[in-house]
Amino acid sequence: HTYEPNGSIINDSVAGYNFDVVSGVVYNIDLSRPAGQRIRGLAYNGKIVQPSDSFTMAVNSYRQAGGGRYSMLAGARVVYDKGEDIRELLVDEIRRARTATSTGSSSHACGTGQMAVRSAGLRR
Repeated sequence: HTYEPNGSIINDSVAGYNFDVVSGVVYNIDLSRPAGQRIRGLAYNGKIVQPSDSFTMAVNSYRQAGGGRYSMLAGARVVYDKGEDIRELLVDEIRRARTATSTGSSSHACGTGQMAVRSAGLRR
């Protein structure tokens, strides 16, 4: 999807649930290495991730069940299940705050633009 200045960044033909983002994570991809060994320099908040490190992640039930080719998450221990849809939680927070801000990181290119929240019932 190509972003047009002052245009919509929403492309309904692209499944949004397969684009996971973990804030604070940076890494390099070495395409010369075999699949499963391409990630190099994996770090979280500036600290190299060690094999013994563990993390707690917020994911939806689809991902937690191993959906989207994330079989390593299937059967992972559920720490907390509020039983609510992540999208609805985000919409509720945007309604509460009446704004949404997106910032880029050193590992991702990020431009500026406007975000339209559909079906959120937001008013100026």
